Amino acid sequence: MAFLPIPPADDLTDEARSARAQLLESRGRVSNVRAALLGHVPSFRAYLEWYTLKDELVPVIGELGVAFLSHAISAENADTACALFFRRVLEEAGEDPEEPRTERDALLVEFGRQLARSPHGLPDELYERVAAAFSAPQRVQLVAFGGLVVAINVVNTVGRVPVDEELHPFRDTEPELAMDSLESGAE
Repeated sequence: MAFLPIPPADDLTDEARSARAQLLESRGRVSNVRAALLGHVPSFRAYLEWYTLKDELVPVIGELGVAFLSHAISAENADTACALFFRRVLEEAGEDPEEPRTERDALLVEFGRQLARSPHGLPDELYERVAAAFSAPQRVQLVAFGGLVVAINVVNTVGRVPVDEELHPFRDTEPELAMDSLESGAE
Protein backbone atom coordinates (compact mmCIF):
# COMPACT_ATOMS: atom_id res chain seq x y z
CA MET A 1 0.00 0.00 0.00
CA ALA A 2 1.27 3.46 -0.88
CA PHE A 3 2.46 5.55 2.04
CA LEU A 4 2.24 8.72 -0.08
CA PRO A 5 -1.24 8.79 -1.58
CA ILE A 6 -1.84 9.70 -5.18
CA PRO A 7 -4.67 12.21 -4.97
CA PRO A 8 -7.30 11.97 -7.70
CA ALA A 9 -7.11 14.95 -10.06
CA ASP A 10 -10.55 16.10 -8.89
CA ASP A 11 -9.31 16.31 -5.27
CA LEU A 12 -6.34 18.56 -6.04
CA THR A 13 -6.20 22.16 -4.89
CA ASP A 14 -6.41 24.80 -7.61
CA GLU A 15 -2.65 25.35 -7.25
CA ALA A 16 -1.97 21.61 -7.63
CA ARG A 17 -4.30 21.37 -10.65
CA SER A 18 -2.43 24.23 -12.30
CA ALA A 19 0.95 22.61 -11.56
CA ARG A 20 -0.32 19.28 -12.93
CA ALA A 21 -1.61 20.97 -16.11
CA GLN A 22 1.77 22.68 -16.62
CA LEU A 23 3.58 19.35 -16.26
CA LEU A 24 1.22 17.67 -18.72
CA GLU A 25 1.77 20.49 -21.19
CA SER A 26 5.56 20.43 -20.90
CA ARG A 27 6.21 16.68 -20.43
CA GLY A 28 3.06 14.98 -21.71
CA ARG A 29 2.49 12.79 -18.65
CA VAL A 30 2.37 12.70 -14.87
CA SER A 31 4.15 9.74 -13.32
CA ASN A 32 2.96 8.23 -10.05
CA VAL A 33 5.77 9.88 -8.09
CA ARG A 34 4.94 13.31 -9.52
CA ALA A 35 1.24 12.69 -8.82
CA ALA A 36 2.04 11.79 -5.21
CA LEU A 37 4.14 14.94 -4.85
CA LEU A 38 1.15 17.02 -5.99
CA GLY A 39 -0.17 16.46 -2.47
CA HIS A 40 2.23 19.28 -1.49
CA VAL A 41 2.89 21.72 -4.33
CA PRO A 42 6.19 23.16 -2.97
CA SER A 43 7.56 19.59 -2.80
CA PHE A 44 6.28 18.92 -6.31
CA ARG A 45 8.00 22.07 -7.60
CA ALA A 46 11.28 21.24 -5.86
CA TYR A 47 11.41 17.83 -7.50
CA LEU A 48 10.57 19.30 -10.92
CA GLU A 49 14.08 20.76 -10.86
CA TRP A 50 15.17 17.25 -11.85
CA TYR A 51 13.98 18.15 -15.35
CA THR A 52 15.96 21.41 -15.31
CA LEU A 53 19.18 19.61 -14.41
CA LYS A 54 18.46 16.80 -16.88
CA ASP A 55 17.90 19.27 -19.71
CA GLU A 56 21.21 20.99 -18.87
CA LEU A 57 23.05 17.65 -18.63
CA VAL A 58 21.82 16.20 -21.95
CA PRO A 59 24.21 18.34 -24.05
CA VAL A 60 27.08 17.07 -21.87
CA ILE A 61 26.38 13.32 -21.73
CA GLY A 62 23.42 12.80 -24.07
CA GLU A 63 19.99 11.32 -23.41
CA LEU A 64 21.47 7.83 -23.16
CA GLY A 65 24.16 9.00 -20.76
CA VAL A 66 21.44 10.46 -18.52
CA ALA A 67 19.54 7.17 -18.72
CA PHE A 68 22.64 5.08 -17.95
CA LEU A 69 23.54 7.25 -14.96
CA SER A 70 19.97 7.37 -13.64
CA HIS A 71 19.44 3.63 -14.11
CA ALA A 72 22.69 2.80 -12.31
CA ILE A 73 21.79 5.00 -9.33
CA SER A 74 18.19 3.77 -9.17
CA ALA A 75 19.05 0.08 -9.54
CA GLU A 76 21.73 0.36 -6.86
CA ASN A 77 19.19 2.08 -4.59
CA ALA A 78 16.62 -0.63 -5.41
CA ASP A 79 14.10 1.97 -6.57
CA THR A 80 11.98 -0.24 -8.78
CA ALA A 81 10.01 2.60 -10.38
CA CYS A 82 13.00 4.65 -11.53
CA ALA A 83 15.13 1.64 -12.46
CA LEU A 84 12.35 0.29 -14.67
CA PHE A 85 11.70 3.69 -16.23
CA PHE A 86 15.35 4.10 -17.27
CA ARG A 87 15.66 0.44 -18.29
CA ARG A 88 12.78 1.04 -20.68
CA VAL A 89 14.49 4.16 -22.11
CA LEU A 90 17.71 2.22 -22.67
CA GLU A 91 16.13 -0.92 -24.08
CA GLU A 92 13.91 1.06 -26.45
CA ALA A 93 17.10 2.73 -27.73
CA GLY A 94 18.64 -0.71 -28.33
CA GLU A 95 20.99 -0.48 -25.34
CA ASP A 96 21.73 -3.03 -22.63
CA PRO A 97 21.65 -1.27 -19.25
CA GLU A 98 24.19 -3.76 -17.88
CA GLU A 99 26.66 -3.48 -20.79
CA PRO A 100 27.16 0.08 -22.04
CA ARG A 101 28.80 0.28 -25.47
CA THR A 102 30.99 3.29 -24.81
CA GLU A 103 33.68 3.90 -22.21
CA ARG A 104 31.99 7.13 -21.19
CA ASP A 105 28.65 5.42 -20.56
CA ALA A 106 30.45 2.65 -18.63
CA LEU A 107 32.12 5.35 -16.52
CA LEU A 108 28.72 6.96 -15.86
CA VAL A 109 27.32 3.59 -14.77
CA GLU A 110 30.26 2.95 -12.46
CA PHE A 111 30.04 6.48 -11.03
CA GLY A 112 26.27 6.21 -10.54
CA ARG A 113 26.46 2.84 -8.81
CA GLN A 114 29.23 4.01 -6.49
CA LEU A 115 27.45 7.31 -5.77
CA ALA A 116 24.37 5.35 -4.67
CA ARG A 117 26.25 2.56 -2.90
CA SER A 118 28.65 4.61 -0.84
CA PRO A 119 28.91 8.34 -1.47
CA HIS A 120 31.57 8.53 1.26
CA GLY A 121 33.58 5.76 -0.35
CA LEU A 122 34.19 6.78 -3.95
CA PRO A 123 37.71 5.59 -4.74
CA ASP A 124 40.30 8.19 -5.72
CA GLU A 125 40.86 6.30 -8.98
CA LEU A 126 37.18 6.82 -9.92
CA TYR A 127 37.39 10.52 -9.03
CA GLU A 128 40.46 10.79 -11.28
CA ARG A 129 38.76 9.11 -14.25
CA VAL A 130 35.63 11.27 -13.90
CA ALA A 131 37.82 14.41 -13.58
CA ALA A 132 39.69 13.40 -16.73
CA ALA A 133 36.46 12.91 -18.67
CA PHE A 134 34.48 15.96 -17.49
CA SER A 135 35.28 19.60 -16.75
CA ALA A 136 34.72 21.02 -13.27
CA PRO A 137 31.36 22.62 -14.21
CA GLN A 138 30.26 19.35 -15.83
CA ARG A 139 31.21 17.45 -12.67
CA VAL A 140 29.02 19.84 -10.67
CA GLN A 141 26.15 18.97 -13.01
CA LEU A 142 26.79 15.23 -12.69
CA VAL A 143 26.91 15.30 -8.88
CA ALA A 144 23.88 17.60 -8.51
CA PHE A 145 21.83 15.56 -10.96
CA GLY A 146 22.90 12.31 -9.29
CA GLY A 147 21.81 13.75 -5.96
CA LEU A 148 18.36 14.52 -7.32
CA VAL A 149 18.04 10.99 -8.70
CA VAL A 150 18.86 9.69 -5.21
CA ALA A 151 16.27 12.08 -3.75
CA ILE A 152 13.57 10.80 -6.12
CA ASN A 153 14.61 7.23 -5.24
CA VAL A 154 13.97 8.09 -1.59
CA VAL A 155 10.51 9.51 -2.33
CA ASN A 156 9.56 6.41 -4.34
CA THR A 157 10.96 3.97 -1.80
CA VAL A 158 9.95 5.55 1.49
CA GLY A 159 6.68 6.78 0.00
CA ARG A 160 5.92 3.29 -1.35
CA VAL A 161 4.81 4.94 -4.56
CA PRO A 162 3.40 2.30 -6.90
CA VAL A 163 5.29 1.62 -10.10
CA ASP A 164 3.60 3.14 -13.13
CA GLU A 165 1.55 0.47 -14.88
CA GLU A 166 3.31 1.05 -18.21
CA LEU A 167 6.59 -0.14 -16.66
CA HIS A 168 5.34 -3.53 -15.48
CA PRO A 169 6.39 -5.34 -18.69
CA PHE A 170 10.03 -4.43 -17.93
CA ARG A 171 10.07 -5.94 -14.45
CA ASP A 172 11.29 -9.35 -15.57
CA THR A 173 14.37 -7.84 -17.19
CA GLU A 174 15.55 -5.85 -14.16
CA PRO A 175 17.83 -8.35 -12.39
CA GLU A 176 18.95 -6.15 -9.51
CA LEU A 177 15.57 -5.54 -7.92
CA ALA A 178 13.05 -7.52 -5.91
CA MET A 179 10.22 -7.52 -8.40
CA ASP A 180 7.60 -8.77 -5.96
CA SER A 181 7.50 -5.19 -4.71
CA LEU A 182 5.63 -4.20 -7.87
CA GLU A 183 2.45 -5.85 -6.73
CA SER A 184 2.60 -4.59 -3.16
CA GLY A 185 3.59 -1.03 -4.05
CA ALA A 186 6.38 -1.36 -1.49
CA GLU A 187 9.37 -0.36 -3.58
